[in-house]
Amino acid sequence: MNRLLILLGFSLLIIPLMAQQREVMEFSLREAQAYATDHNYDIQNAITEIEISRKKMKEATSIGLPQVNGDIDYKDFLDIPTQMIPGEFFGEPPGTYIPVKFGTEYNMTLQASASQMIFSGEYIVALQASKTFIQSSEREHEKMLIELQQKVAESYYLVLIAERNKTIVDSILSTLKNIRNANVALFENGFIEETDIDQVDLLISNLEATQMDIVNNLQVSKNLLKFQMGLQLDNKIVLTDNLDLLMNKLDKDLLFAATFDYRKNIDYRILQNKHELATLGLKREKSKILPILSTNFH
Repeated sequence: MNRLLILLGFSLLIIPLMAQQREVMEFSLREAQAYATDHNYDIQNAITEIEISRKKMKEATSIGLPQVNGDIDYKDFLDIPTQMIPGEFFGEPPGTYIPVKFGTEYNMTLQASASQMIFSGEYIVALQASKTFIQSSEREHEKMLIELQQKVAESYYLVLIAERNKTIVDSILSTLKNIRNANVALFENGFIEETDIDQVDLLISNLEATQMDIVNNLQVSKNLLKFQMGLQLDNKIVLTDNLDLLMNKLDKDLLFAATFDYRKNIDYRILQNKHELATLGLKREKSKILPILSTNFH
């Protein structure tokens, strides 16, 4: 029994450690951006909104299709009405009555009707607005993707910078501690004053506080990056890109030489969609005064 409890306790300790090892994930900048595109919560909601818009358009389109209605009425008369008919009608002696049931035990009625819209100005405008609305949703999704790529890149750089700062501070702190050890030896041999050691201690204390701030900033930056990528905060990530290599890849001359075309800007295209929707909304209100033509078949 005791052995079983020991094995159970050991398994409870080892399983979380194995889970933590599986959660370590490595990302380059492009891999982080690609992962965020597939797993970011806001992006997933935007994709859902696009699907909802498409289904609503199909629903609106179906209004203009032939509408067929059918109705089946089935009845089962468990007790058919019975009437007493004088026997004279059937050649029987006077004063006699014969029970007669009127109706059938089963009865089924089938009805069908069809209608077709021939013309509706409001319906035509509504279809145009539906297409524009879907296009607007798609452009909003495109804008969210662009902004997400930028946010992930900024957070990725922040993590790399924080890691670089931590490396520098750790190196300086290690050097100062070596200097302090050397100063202690010099002080014990009478070569320097105790105040020289105190000055180094003050530098070390200040640098340790700075080191703690950098560690906290690094954790915050990593958590922000995880959130933007759609990862759980308890996942462990390792960034594989080098800060210097990323900076060298930037073609500054190309960035400054590039001409800005406002017609390709996503914000401008979204404004175009909003203008089109407003125009179609006005057009739809005007179309309500037009007659609606339809035909019915029975």
